[in-house]
Amino acid sequence: MGLFGSSDPTVKAEKAIAKEAKAEEKQVKQAEKDLAHAEKSESKLAKAEVKAHHAQDKAIKVEQKTAAALNKAAQKHDSSVTHQNAAVNDVKRTSNEHQRIAQEVAQKKAALENLTHQHHQQEQVRDHKLQEIHQQPGQTASNVTSDLRTGEHVAPNGGVHQTGGAQTGALDQTQANAAGAGYGATGAGAGGAGYGAQTNAAQGAGYGQGGVTEGQSASTARNI
Repeated sequence: MGLFGSSDPTVKAEKAIAKEAKAEEKQVKQAEKDLAHAEKSESKLAKAEVKAHHAQDKAIKVEQKTAAALNKAAQKHDSSVTHQNAAVNDVKRTSNEHQRIAQEVAQKKAALENLTHQHHQQEQVRDHKLQEIHQQPGQTASNVTSDLRTGEHVAPNGGVHQTGGAQTGALDQTQANAAGAGYGATGAGAGGAGYGAQTNAAQGAGYGQGGVTEGQSASTARNI
């Protein structure tokens, strides 16, 4: 044996082989450790992947449910917009109709007030005629029938008011005496219709009927 070890080739070979084997065993153990660590990581990642898939499936279902709800909400919104537009149009229609009817009511009210005013005035004229007939039966009745035939009214001062359109004129008493007392039934149609054309149909018909009675009264008075 030499100073620095054996010089035997066999011994040297054995030592080299043993050293190599030891190094390989160390490498194998390290590889086993690395494999175990990698397998552990792979197992964790596999579990994480499965969990991610589950999360993905859940997210897809939520998205589909949300999309369905959004579509339903969009349809509901469209329907609400349609109803809103219909309501707006209905408000405009009813408002215009209300304004039209309100104007019509105002016009009819004004017409009624005008007719009522005219009626009251004609009632006063008729009352005055009746008073004159009762005070002077013969002459006044003749004047009244003449008025009914010509569309005139005896004025309180003995003259007459002639109805024509919207204007009334005064005639003296002698002009009203042209009509005879026998006017009666003939004056009922002509006098009433003439007066109605110048005022209104209802008043014209009323004066026509009045002409019959007053004409007959005048004829009776003359006969007496």
